[in-house]
Amino acid sequence: MKSNNKWFITVSLAALVCLMTAGAAQAVPHAKYVFLFIGDGMGSVQINATEAYLANKVRRDEVGGVDKAELLRMSKLSVQGMCTTFPYNSYITDSAPAATALATGKKTADGVISMDPTKTIPYATIAEQAKAAGMKVGIISSVSIDHATPACFYAHEPLRGSYHNIGHQAYASGFDFFGGGGFKAVDGPLGNVLTAAQAAGYVVADTKAEIDALKPGQKAIAINPVLDDLKNDKALFYDIDRTYAVANDSAQADNHLTLAQFTSRAVSLLEKGKGFFLMVEGGKVDWACHANDARTVFDDMAAFDDAIGVALKFMHKHPRETLIVVTGDHETGGMTIGWAGTAYASYFEKLENQKISYVEFDKIWNAYKTACGAGCPADLEDALKTQINTLFGLDYTTLNNFEKLRLEDAYDKSLGRTSPNLPEEDALLYGTNTPLTVTITHILNKKAGIAWTSYAHTGVPVPVLAHGYGAGTFNGFYDNTDVAKKIAKAMRLTLPN
Repeated sequence: MKSNNKWFITVSLAALVCLMTAGAAQAVPHAKYVFLFIGDGMGSVQINATEAYLANKVRRDEVGGVDKAELLRMSKLSVQGMCTTFPYNSYITDSAPAATALATGKKTADGVISMDPTKTIPYATIAEQAKAAGMKVGIISSVSIDHATPACFYAHEPLRGSYHNIGHQAYASGFDFFGGGGFKAVDGPLGNVLTAAQAAGYVVADTKAEIDALKPGQKAIAINPVLDDLKNDKALFYDIDRTYAVANDSAQADNHLTLAQFTSRAVSLLEKGKGFFLMVEGGKVDWACHANDARTVFDDMAAFDDAIGVALKFMHKHPRETLIVVTGDHETGGMTIGWAGTAYASYFEKLENQKISYVEFDKIWNAYKTACGAGCPADLEDALKTQINTLFGLDYTTLNNFEKLRLEDAYDKSLGRTSPNLPEEDALLYGTNTPLTVTITHILNKKAGIAWTSYAHTGVPVPVLAHGYGAGTFNGFYDNTDVAKKIAKAMRLTLPN
């Protein structure tokens, strides 16, 4: 009898071990829910300057002993790393190779979307690998869905400007959710992108009611009800302009959805199942930096951070299975906190006087120029000076002579009149921006103590911030290709060599 008991106990223990082993094999710990937030153009200065601006709004800088930074959520994430951003063929990157590195773990040349530098071999993306593993995938951007950064997660294209081809690759990917901006080239030789997407089984929603009505299990393309089409950008409005529009007409709230709202909607549609991978891009941080418009940068940075707040709220429900990673693809504009004219002083409160972005002022300027035509005044007239004061807080009568001269020269240049500067001077003063508009933001920024070195990208390393399962691997200093590899490792996925 005793021997039989021993046999029974031995067999039972062996069976229990087998069951435990099988269960462990089926439940290998991994990041089941992954958020990758990409602040396009976001370097460390964009983060810190936003925090300094926000802090100054609640506790003035001149008050001694108080905190000088109102930390964004991203700055409170548990892991703080840093990565280099150079592409295959230079030191300062374009968004296409930068996003390719973040999506595939591989380097490529400027302008190339998730292909090798010879533009012949497609690279597998982490989003595609997640989809192949049975996870749901979402792509969100405040700019158009066919723009370089979002495109690098689902498309493979030799030229980032092939928007029509890229658009058709969106629905062909089979990803579950696309949200935010629209498509820059809907019509073309391959047919209408949205019509083809619907034929492929996607629901196209472009009103708040339609977006709210989307159901889990539906493949969806959710496009903001109104898009900024000044340059056919098909993007969300800047957050400063969204706020201004809603403040002047509360009914506009349903037309201007935020990046956080799109993120929340995506999560509600993707969370059931085997997990998800969700990429969210704050794409217009980059554009505002290209235009050297600091206040617009700060508002879009705050809106981007609100979307990160959605992920943190979700993490409370799934703390052991969620990974949040926040990074930039590169820094844009060479933003600095400090300028020769203000030395050690900062006056962030001056930026609170700005009401609209450079884009909205461009619209005002274009209307003004069209209205006066060949009869535009020789100098800035009082009506335009009043608008500049109302919208940017720059009282012409209080400007110094150099600032007035800069404005008058920019006014003439914006009207196509002969510039008093050398062409090389105009290129440095204005870049490709409307001369009057960028001169207004430059004067305001410098009065606040913010300066810029470029209208383009820079080569400085960018932060990588992480929280949740596998976040510890993001400590340290590494290359942007390692971001994709670290995420893949946390998800227990393999990126091909």
